[in-house]
Amino acid sequence: TTETTETTETTETTETTETTETTETTETTETTETTDTGGDGVCGIPDGDYGDCDAVLGWVFNGEVCTVLSGCDCEPDCDLFFQDHVDCAQVCADAGECNEDKLIGAALADDLTLGGFCDEVDACLPAGEWYADLVAALFPDMALCEGMGFPCEGNQQICTVSWAGEVAEPLWTQLCAASLLSDFDAIACVIWGP
Repeated sequence: TTETTETTETTETTETTETTETTETTETTETTETTDTGGDGVCGIPDGDYGDCDAVLGWVFNGEVCTVLSGCDCEPDCDLFFQDHVDCAQVCADAGECNEDKLIGAALADDLTLGGFCDEVDACLPAGEWYADLVAALFPDMALCEGMGFPCEGNQQICTVSWAGEVAEPLWTQLCAASLLSDFDAIACVIWGP
């Protein structure tokens, strides 16, 4: 009988520990649910006060690039939050946002413009497999990352995202999406010769 009582006490302690763990899991789930309410496909600049909490609420467009915001709650701007930076950039580019300061000309090209011609379009961003995967997510039909050098500066890798041709609307939207991510330093239209 004494042994049974000790076993019961141990079981009660275990149940208390499990209850505590369940409570912690519930709190984590609630935070995740708040984050998941964003990403409804609306691009806009949020201006709410989201509180002093450190919880990541999601990615938002700040008028220049997509950036991550933290806080306690995304209200009243939950529809402006995205689950990842690529979704944020693509939806905002589809809505007409573009950071054209990052779209440049190189060699004989004056500019990178909608309807313009380029021998190739190169994106400049830090070296590494994660960045190459980012380029592949934005340019699934064409992305070749190799080496460093012109038209990129310093230790940035060159990712060719388009070969010779006109910068048509679908490519332009992809380029604008890339321009809304801080990882891309420049995206260059390169013309080698007449």
